[in-house]
Amino acid sequence: MQINRLQSPNFGMALKIDNKAAANLKKSSLKVVENLREIGNELKDHQYVDMHITETLSPVVRPRNCGNAYYDFFKPTKVDGSGLIVNTRWAGPESANLKRGDNYSVYVKFADEKAAEAAYERLSKAGAEGSYTREAAAEFTKALEESYAYKAQVAAAEKAMAQELDKATSDLLSEFGVSTLTRQI
Repeated sequence: MQINRLQSPNFGMALKIDNKAAANLKKSSLKVVENLREIGNELKDHQYVDMHITETLSPVVRPRNCGNAYYDFFKPTKVDGSGLIVNTRWAGPESANLKRGDNYSVYVKFADEKAAEAAYERLSKAGAEGSYTREAAAEFTKALEESYAYKAQVAAAEKAMAQELDKATSDLLSEFGVSTLTRQI
């Protein structure tokens, strides 16, 4: 049996650079290239969200295994409970309601309000010079990663509780059995 691999050399890395971006990277400055290397190192351990650099060197943030994608504008608007509302532009699949480039608001859920406020501060600071920066996209990527990790942790805990309940129920029924007694009034 033969297995064909279609992996890029940056497989597993959260910074993805479009192969068509190479020409524009060579025309850009050393500062841009070093900035992207720094961002790549910051994002390297991400499991849920990637930051893509397009041919035009614009950032697109895309959760893995999800059709949603956002690009070139990452502005936090407010903390809402344990979540953060971020204004961006839609870069995911087009639908009757959404076209690429449409303004879009994302609700990013965190473990608590304190985590949401910290993400708000980081994203606000990164976008201080303008919300179209790679730094703002990197901070948005980190915020989404934290949110997805939190959701995965909650889902794992719920699954463990369901398994524990299932086992306890099975043990109870095997120990005491099931009665067919019906009560008549």
